[in-house]
Amino acid sequence: MGIVRDFEKRLEGLFEGAFSRLFKVGVHPVEIAKRITREAEAGKQVSTGGVIIPNLYEISLSTPDFERISQFRESLLPELEKLVLDLARRNGYTFLSRPNILLASRENLPEGRFEVEARVTSPGGATAPTPAPRGRVPAGIRLTVDGGPLKGLTLEAKDFPVRLGRAEDNDLVLEDPRVSRHHALIRTQGELFILEDLGSTNGTFFGGRRVGARVLDDGDRFNIGGSEILFSLA
Repeated sequence: MGIVRDFEKRLEGLFEGAFSRLFKVGVHPVEIAKRITREAEAGKQVSTGGVIIPNLYEISLSTPDFERISQFRESLLPELEKLVLDLARRNGYTFLSRPNILLASRENLPEGRFEVEARVTSPGGATAPTPAPRGRVPAGIRLTVDGGPLKGLTLEAKDFPVRLGRAEDNDLVLEDPRVSRHHALIRTQGELFILEDLGSTNGTFFGGRRVGARVLDDGDRFNIGGSEILFSLA
């Protein structure tokens, strides 16, 4: 496929000839690019405005592959987003918002295996409905610890990123030895709220799965250390 070959050439240029050596073992970015294009095509929706393809892609990787690929995320993720934009432009597809690519770690995946979940996110989207209107960021968020020894701890925030961890300089301080000093953060990306682990020792969990990054919607819950945290839009 032409756009995948273009993607590969851009990465070769970014890594100055070391492309094959850097990704000699485990999951290769070109494999991810091929899967993303397949998922984009498989997730097409026909509307009155044309053909819409997914704008959110979550890539689940084994822990070794996640750690390896995360070293290059600042270069790789924009190139994967460009890949999806190129696919749309060449085929006349549209999006409900600019595409977003997220990386996540999943312990039950063997090294060399990965999964891609593609979704259309919109105010009334069939595959990923969200309670808050998209296209604008709500005034703020509320984090409520509603499970564990720190139950009752709350934080309301309007400025991002919001940092969570054991150290006193975090926005939400979790005094728990299972929590890293700087454990995770919540940032905005366009109209999305994204929970991102900061390389913590014991991990950040969503739905029982360890994650590297995850889009949050109103009412979602995630776990850090011994705390279950409720995410709400304020």
